[in-house]
Amino acid sequence: SETNTAKFIDDNQIVTTELIVTSGLKIKRSKSSDYFNLKFIDHPEFDFLLDAYYFAGNADEFIDEVNYGDTLTVSISKEDFEKKIAQIKPLTFNDKSFNYYTINLYSIIHNGKSYLSLEDYEKIKQEKNNSSFWICLSFGLFLFMSGIYVRIQNQ
Repeated sequence: SETNTAKFIDDNQIVTTELIVTSGLKIKRSKSSDYFNLKFIDHPEFDFLLDAYYFAGNADEFIDEVNYGDTLTVSISKEDFEKKIAQIKPLTFNDKSFNYYTINLYSIIHNGKSYLSLEDYEKIKQEKNNSSFWICLSFGLFLFMSGIYVRIQNQ
């Protein structure tokens, strides 16, 4: 059943390519989230990032099964591919100024095994977006009711 929800990923805006791993695979932690930062032989200047949240239960398995020198089939945005990898489109000021050395990953396959598919990424992104909506709605309702309560108490 197809839903009317807007898709986060347009399949026409994604490029799939094969790259050889050169970095140790481990989850890195930042203030906002945990993520994988992969490095590849052909493009050592770039950090290929994937939020560990999208891996669900596959993160440890991915770390155990993928090694230095392995080839991964990954999906990245067509825009990043054309501007940064293939260099067939000119870079804008924003491209050069903000996160130039960062490329986000949307799917990863190793030896025919999919650790994250575009469909999974899309589904998790939709769920994450829906839960954010309900959290914001609940918080807004809480503030509204608190305001009414305070107003009644002060009268």
